[in-house]
Amino acid sequence: MATIRFSSSRNDTPVTVDVPPGASPTLLSVAQAHRVPIPFTCRSGACGACRVRVETLAAGSRPLAPLTDDERLVLTAGRWVTAADIAAAERLGVSPKLRLACQYRLGDEDIAVSFESELGGT
Repeated sequence: MATIRFSSSRNDTPVTVDVPPGASPTLLSVAQAHRVPIPFTCRSGACGACRVRVETLAAGSRPLAPLTDDERLVLTAGRWVTAADIAAAERLGVSPKLRLACQYRLGDEDIAVSFESELGGT
């Protein structure tokens, strides 16, 4: 089971969500289902508006899917992460600190997700 703790710059109360095993929804779809206001515009990984900070909470947990090609391109083109940041995270088997909520597919990891409540943050 994945456990996600969402927090934002505009909400002092984090929202914790458990996602059952076998489901692999995106962070954005889980956030929307629980009324967590992660900003987004495209849902396809092209704009970068749904950037979130991801911290792995449980030792040994791993993201289900690596960065998508679109996510890798948008994050590095926007200079939010570097190719070296991505390579280092992949060597450790964890997510890079910044991800796109519309692209990150959940596995059984325990993560903390933080974001800015308005576009242009994080």
